[in-house]
Amino acid sequence: MIRSTRASLFLLALTALPAVARAQVSLGFEFRVHTYTTNNQAAPAVARTAGGGFVVVWTSFGQDGDGSGVIGRRFNAAGLFEGAEFVVNAYTTGSQTGPAVASDANGRFVVVWQGSQDGSFSSVHAQRFDASGVREGSELQVNTYTTGGQVNPAVASDADGNLVVVWTGAGAGDNVGIFGQRYSSSGAPSGGEFRVNSYAAAGQYWPAVASDASGAFVVAWQSGMGQDGGGQGVFAQRYDADAVAQGSEFSVNTYTTSNQTFPSVASAADGRFVVVWGSAGQDGSGYGVFAQRYDASGTEQGFEFQVNAAITGDQDRAAVAWDAGGRFVVVWRTKAGAAGYEVLGRQFAADGAPFGDDFAVNTYTTGAQVDPAVAIDAAGNFVVAWTTDRDSSGTAVFARRFAQDGIFRDGFE
Repeated sequence: MIRSTRASLFLLALTALPAVARAQVSLGFEFRVHTYTTNNQAAPAVARTAGGGFVVVWTSFGQDGDGSGVIGRRFNAAGLFEGAEFVVNAYTTGSQTGPAVASDANGRFVVVWQGSQDGSFSSVHAQRFDASGVREGSELQVNTYTTGGQVNPAVASDADGNLVVVWTGAGAGDNVGIFGQRYSSSGAPSGGEFRVNSYAAAGQYWPAVASDASGAFVVAWQSGMGQDGGGQGVFAQRYDADAVAQGSEFSVNTYTTSNQTFPSVASAADGRFVVVWGSAGQDGSGYGVFAQRYDASGTEQGFEFQVNAAITGDQDRAAVAWDAGGRFVVVWRTKAGAAGYEVLGRQFAADGAPFGDDFAVNTYTTGAQVDPAVAIDAAGNFVVAWTTDRDSSGTAVFARRFAQDGIFRDGFE
């Protein structure tokens, strides 16, 4: 009887909890991702791996023996190192920068970055790894069109490890546009390089991509002046698993005054997705972070909404991740006054309702905390990585883990 009564009280208390009580709980302090601290370590990306672990990749200056290189490190579900940090790029001449990372359901992961080894201004490259961090095959050059620069790559993986890589490129038939290339789970190209954007005026930049469990994917990007009737705007295009465009490209933002920039996109396993971006002046003070939800058919779910609760100063460069239950978390950098940048976050239910207010990710607040990246597991536990200037020799990459707090703690556990 006592156990039954306590169980009933437990369930009643859960249903009575306010949204803020179901917000994130920190799993320990922020921690340095790397051991190499000479020069700068910056611009992290993060992906979840099997069993609740994760992998962080970043740009390191001088560590690969020449210029900048891409470095990675794996962590287990408890946030402990799984082996030493490793150099991702096999070609080390010149600069290899701007990494992105994605993982499949079995914990295999792929890293993409921009380099200069094809003799052009810049090119896009990739390296696949198995779940234990062992290389699978050789480093790949993603772009086949090599005239001009190919920069700012992003990557997504479906549950089986089929990949899509997108980037900003000076491609054939376009000035500066968004291009893509698909790969099978074995690393073989699936079809040829393709252009994502159909509107080719003014330039298209900063692509983001997300895939659902079946391999269908959505690409979002920042379009140059005028396409949405205002300044710069955020646009997107949906594809099925065979990279066949589903409908036409569409405008994500409905507020078109001034500029909407730097989109990030996350997808649920069933194809629902959410796009976040920075919008100038919309929240009443500098840049704010805004979002729009979509169902699997690309239909808007409600209206675009403001992510950040605090509006003082700028809130921008947002990143988003979506868990198996439909919840999503958004992180961004904020600048309020002369104290420098910090990293904030906020969680949302599948219907867009917030779980509490903004929360601070970083505890070290001196100087600048920028470049936030986030990854989430199926249960809603997430990890945030960012760049901080706390090292005496240059910038560093730190991370912090959080758990989704949906448990009522009554003192008897």
